[in-house]
Amino acid sequence: MLIPRFSLRHLLILTTASAIFFYVVAMATRGHQWAIVVAIAGSSVLLALIVHAVLFAIAWLLTLPGSRFTNRRVAASPFANASPPPQLITPPEDPE
Repeated sequence: MLIPRFSLRHLLILTTASAIFFYVVAMATRGHQWAIVVAIAGSSVLLALIVHAVLFAIAWLLTLPGSRFTNRRVAASPFANASPPPQLITPPEDPE
């Protein structure tokens, strides 16, 4: 499993962005028109990201049981054979 890598800088940026977003939401509850538009736009983007993540998780979970019964294929080139392909034109021989 991959270990998520967080840094203090990323957490401070996330905290600052969240504080600004919720300040705008607080301004929207006070009736400022620009804040209502920004809050609805930001909430729409967040909702779309959450819906996409949930749908991806559902699709991924639905494919897990089927992967147990499929054959594991070895990665190989479809053009690789035991012998070279037939030569239509014979290559020239080097005179030695």
